[in-house]
Amino acid sequence: FAVKVSGDSMVDEGIESGDVAIISPQILAEDGDIVAAYVEDRDGITLKKFKVIEGRPVLFPANPKYKPITEKFEIQGKLVSILKQGEVAKTS
Repeated sequence: FAVKVSGDSMVDEGIESGDVAIISPQILAEDGDIVAAYVEDRDGITLKKFKVIEGRPVLFPANPKYKPITEKFEIQGKLVSILKQGEVAKTS
């Protein structure tokens, strides 16, 4: 599935507002994967780096002005590719 990026929490990974994130649906991730996750009490899906710290799953932004997400979340998928704003997707 695809998600249009809104915000600047992943700019240090080169992911900017207006880009389109291509996500492979899955509920598991490995340490260091960028994932799309649903976080309770937040609007929509968030894109963050998944890490396991002291046995606990944590979502990390790629912008130092934001804090890691430690509350309960559900992984919806893993980032496969980013279409930069203004690029045209190629089909075969």
